Amino acid sequence: MVSGCLIAACTTLQEKSGPHVSDMQSSPSSTVPGTEQATLKPADNTTSLPVPGSESFLSYSEITGTGTIIYQNIEGGFFGVLSDDGHQYLPQDIPTDLQVNGTRVSFVFKPVTDRMSLYMWGDPVEKISLQALIDAQNINSSIPYIEYEKAGGVATTYEILLIYSDQRGEVRKWNQVQVFNLTNEEMKNIRTIMDNADFRSLNSKYVPSGPTPNAITHTITAENRTIKCIAPEIPGQVIPVITMLSDLLEKHTVSPINANMTLDGTAWRLMSYLRSDNILISVQNNTHISAIFGKDGRMTGSSGCNSYSGTFNKTGTSLSFGPVSITHLACTEPGEMEIENSFLNHINNIRTVTGEERILSMNDANSTPLLVFELMKG
Repeated sequence: MVSGCLIAACTTLQEKSGPHVSDMQSSPSSTVPGTEQATLKPADNTTSLPVPGSESFLSYSEITGTGTIIYQNIEGGFFGVLSDDGHQYLPQDIPTDLQVNGTRVSFVFKPVTDRMSLYMWGDPVEKISLQALIDAQNINSSIPYIEYEKAGGVATTYEILLIYSDQRGEVRKWNQVQVFNLTNEEMKNIRTIMDNADFRSLNSKYVPSGPTPNAITHTITAENRTIKCIAPEIPGQVIPVITMLSDLLEKHTVSPINANMTLDGTAWRLMSYLRSDNILISVQNNTHISAIFGKDGRMTGSSGCNSYSGTFNKTGTSLSFGPVSITHLACTEPGEMEIENSFLNHINNIRTVTGEERILSMNDANSTPLLVFELMKG
């Protein structure tokens, strides 16, 4: 039985490694850094390679290359290395700090014949070198360390945050992707907060039993677990995680305003308005005037003292509004009526929209800003 396993191991290695022997004999070719094929080389100073599959080949060869740490949830779970050319390797002693699904690594392995694997996955190898690697390829080619999805809310937001183990981040919103780099301190804080949350001890869902209109759903995938939470049923240990991830989303949110983008699903708070004397005036923090754009061509919000609704049409940077319906409540604070009237009058004169980062400017036909908004949280 043992000899049969050893023969099978030799056959597998011969089939997988044969092409790499010929690769070494050919002239070098240009490759993308961080995506080299695994290669075999003699461990001693001999000038020729042993015959693939032979005992000397297994004893004196090294396998070098780059790949990704992969977690396999079988037979109790284990970590292995999937090389960039598709080969599976099973080193016995992957360092704890590299045991994160999706970590990019460079490796030097030595084939072994004196160890049999309990798993139906990968070739057993001895680790000579295994180091974290910053992937130079497209960010989508690796597996995220954390994936955070935030959906729902008054503005029907849908945002995705991806954090990779090599300190890259990615925000997906409004059909755009914003890529950024985390600092060493930020990544350290993220790992500390995640460790304290102890994800593996959590259930998969924390959802209220009754209806929760306009509730935000938080879905977090990390440490090979997916946790779905809807307020108010959020475990205390998860709140710091959601706060951290939401802050990163807000910090790196892509501005939606350009000729090719849509306002659908966004919500904005009024920062300033053009007064009757043609001076742009900032509103006070306690003045809550908002514009919420739905995915059905309707806009709703607060005009300060009342609620309003209507339709909107955006084509490129052109923006216009249809008739607005509004409630009829009296304003109680000094100056509120003036701001509300200015807001409602300006709505009828808006013709274009421009934006820079998290700021939205609604302008008249002469490109004069009438209403300036800041992006609200989803």
